[in-house]
Amino acid sequence: MPAGPLSPALPLRKRKSCFWFTTKISLSVLVIFAIRFAYPLVKTAAIRFTDPYSELFLKDLEGSEGENTEIVKALVGKDDKFDIAASVWISTGQQGAMTTEAKPLYSDIIFRGVTLKDKGLLTSVRIKVPTMRL
Repeated sequence: MPAGPLSPALPLRKRKSCFWFTTKISLSVLVIFAIRFAYPLVKTAAIRFTDPYSELFLKDLEGSEGENTEIVKALVGKDDKFDIAASVWISTGQQGAMTTEAKPLYSDIIFRGVTLKDKGLLTSVRIKVPTMRL
Protein backbone atom coordinates (compact mmCIF):
# COMPACT_ATOMS: atom_id res chain seq x y z
CA MET A 1 0.00 0.00 0.00
CA PRO A 2 1.16 3.34 -0.84
CA ALA A 3 1.69 5.69 2.01
CA GLY A 4 -1.10 8.25 2.25
CA PRO A 5 -1.97 11.13 4.37
CA LEU A 6 -3.14 10.40 7.84
CA SER A 7 -6.27 12.53 7.48
CA PRO A 8 -8.45 13.15 4.48
CA ALA A 9 -7.78 16.30 2.58
CA LEU A 10 -9.83 19.32 3.61
CA PRO A 11 -11.83 20.90 0.81
CA LEU A 12 -10.31 24.08 -0.43
CA ARG A 13 -12.21 27.14 0.72
CA LYS A 14 -13.37 29.45 -1.98
CA ARG A 15 -11.78 32.75 -1.74
CA LYS A 16 -14.50 35.35 -1.16
CA SER A 17 -14.41 38.09 -3.63
CA CYS A 18 -14.81 41.65 -2.43
CA PHE A 19 -17.01 42.28 -5.49
CA TRP A 20 -20.23 41.32 -3.69
CA PHE A 21 -19.29 43.28 -0.58
CA THR A 22 -18.53 46.37 -2.65
CA THR A 23 -21.75 45.94 -4.66
CA LYS A 24 -23.90 45.68 -1.50
CA ILE A 25 -22.30 48.75 0.07
CA SER A 26 -22.62 50.75 -3.16
CA LEU A 27 -26.29 49.84 -3.60
CA SER A 28 -27.04 50.71 0.03
CA VAL A 29 -25.39 54.12 -0.31
CA LEU A 30 -27.21 54.73 -3.60
CA VAL A 31 -30.61 53.87 -2.05
CA ILE A 32 -29.94 56.15 0.94
CA PHE A 33 -29.03 59.09 -1.32
CA ALA A 34 -32.02 58.42 -3.59
CA ILE A 35 -34.39 58.49 -0.62
CA ARG A 36 -32.69 61.57 0.85
CA PHE A 37 -33.00 63.57 -2.38
CA ALA A 38 -36.34 62.18 -3.58
CA TYR A 39 -38.26 62.86 -0.36
CA PRO A 40 -38.14 66.69 -0.59
CA LEU A 41 -39.08 66.55 -4.27
CA VAL A 42 -42.08 64.31 -3.60
CA LYS A 43 -43.09 66.44 -0.61
CA THR A 44 -42.93 69.67 -2.65
CA ALA A 45 -44.89 68.10 -5.50
CA ALA A 46 -47.57 66.87 -3.09
CA ILE A 47 -47.92 70.32 -1.50
CA ARG A 48 -48.16 72.03 -4.90
CA PHE A 49 -50.73 69.47 -6.04
CA THR A 50 -52.96 69.83 -2.97
CA ASP A 51 -52.56 73.62 -2.51
CA PRO A 52 -51.18 75.19 -5.69
CA TYR A 53 -51.46 78.81 -4.52
CA SER A 54 -49.95 78.44 -1.05
CA GLU A 55 -46.93 80.60 -1.91
CA LEU A 56 -49.23 83.55 -2.63
CA PHE A 57 -50.65 83.73 0.89
CA LEU A 58 -49.11 86.00 3.47
CA LYS A 59 -47.26 84.00 6.10
CA ASP A 60 -46.11 86.78 8.45
CA LEU A 61 -48.44 89.66 9.22
CA GLU A 62 -45.88 91.60 11.27
CA GLY A 63 -43.86 94.21 9.38
CA SER A 64 -44.87 93.09 5.91
CA GLU A 65 -47.16 96.01 5.11
CA GLY A 66 -46.29 97.37 1.68
CA GLU A 67 -43.41 94.96 1.07
CA ASN A 68 -45.29 92.22 -0.76
CA THR A 69 -47.83 93.84 -3.01
CA GLU A 70 -48.54 90.66 -4.98
CA ILE A 71 -49.44 88.56 -1.95
CA VAL A 72 -53.09 87.79 -1.27
CA LYS A 73 -54.16 89.19 2.08
CA ALA A 74 -57.40 88.76 3.97
CA LEU A 75 -59.77 91.68 3.55
CA VAL A 76 -61.34 91.17 6.95
CA GLY A 77 -59.46 90.18 10.10
CA LYS A 78 -60.78 88.25 13.10
CA ASP A 79 -61.70 91.39 15.03
CA ASP A 80 -62.78 93.67 12.16
CA LYS A 81 -66.44 94.65 12.07
CA PHE A 82 -68.45 94.71 8.87
CA ASP A 83 -72.04 94.90 7.64
CA ILE A 84 -73.93 92.35 5.57
CA ALA A 85 -76.40 93.59 2.97
CA ALA A 86 -78.99 91.68 0.97
CA SER A 87 -80.77 92.53 -2.27
CA VAL A 88 -83.68 90.78 -3.95
CA TRP A 89 -84.42 91.66 -7.58
CA ILE A 90 -87.22 90.72 -9.94
CA SER A 91 -87.03 90.63 -13.71
CA THR A 92 -89.47 93.01 -15.43
CA GLY A 93 -88.48 92.24 -19.03
CA GLN A 94 -90.56 90.24 -21.44
CA GLN A 95 -89.94 86.53 -21.70
CA GLY A 96 -87.68 85.66 -24.64
CA ALA A 97 -86.15 89.11 -24.94
CA MET A 98 -82.37 89.35 -25.18
CA THR A 99 -82.13 92.02 -22.51
CA THR A 100 -84.30 92.14 -19.47
CA GLU A 101 -84.73 94.88 -16.94
CA ALA A 102 -84.78 94.21 -13.25
CA LYS A 103 -86.10 96.20 -10.34
CA PRO A 104 -85.23 95.75 -6.70
CA LEU A 105 -87.84 94.31 -4.36
CA TYR A 106 -85.66 94.63 -1.30
CA SER A 107 -82.24 96.11 -0.63
CA ASP A 108 -80.99 96.87 2.85
CA ILE A 109 -78.31 96.07 5.41
CA ILE A 110 -79.50 93.06 7.39
CA PHE A 111 -76.58 92.72 9.86
CA ARG A 112 -74.47 95.54 11.31
CA GLY A 113 -71.19 95.24 13.21
CA VAL A 114 -70.64 91.55 12.47
CA THR A 115 -67.23 89.92 13.07
CA LEU A 116 -65.84 86.63 11.84
CA LYS A 117 -66.37 85.24 15.34
CA ASP A 118 -70.16 85.63 15.00
CA LYS A 119 -71.70 82.33 13.92
CA GLY A 120 -75.24 81.24 13.17
CA LEU A 121 -76.81 84.68 12.77
CA LEU A 122 -80.48 84.62 11.78
CA THR A 123 -82.83 87.33 10.61
CA SER A 124 -86.12 87.68 8.80
CA VAL A 125 -86.98 90.17 6.07
CA ARG A 126 -90.44 91.20 4.87
CA ILE A 127 -90.69 91.20 1.09
CA LYS A 128 -93.78 91.78 -1.04
CA VAL A 129 -93.49 89.59 -4.11
CA PRO A 130 -95.82 90.61 -6.95
CA THR A 131 -97.85 87.51 -7.81
CA MET A 132 -99.48 88.81 -10.98
CA ARG A 133 -96.54 87.51 -13.04
CA LEU A 134 -96.65 84.10 -11.39
